[in-house]
Order: sequence, then C-alpha cells, then structure tokens
Amino acid sequence: MKKPKTIKEMLALLAVMRKENEAAAKRHKIEMKKYDKLMAKEEAQVAELEARYKAKSKRYGKKLR
Repeated sequence: MKKPKTIKEMLALLAVMRKENEAAAKRHKIEMKKYDKLMAKEEAQVAELEARYKAKSKRYGKKLR
C-alpha cells in the first residue's frame, strides 16, 4: 500500500478501510450466530446425556460422584 500524499487520497483510503472493516464486522457477526447455534445444540445434547445418566444411576441405585 503506497503512502497517501494529499488529504483527498488519505480520505479515500480511510473510506476504503472503513468499508472493509464494516464488511469484516458483518462477516464476524454471521460467524458468531452460527457458532452460538452450534453451542446451543451441543449444550442440549450434553444436558440430555446428563439426564439419561442420572436416570440410569437412580434406577440402579448408584450414587453420582
């Protein structure tokens, strides 16, 4: 990237950088939504497995550690 010589060039460069930054932020937001959905699924699976394990341990009279 070449060094801007005039104020107009600097402003144009800043505008381009701002647009790139906004696009990156939007992509990040979308990625975070996907990640949150995945984590919610994982937590639900873990909760279900814990519930099953507790039910089995109660059924067979074992204590949880």
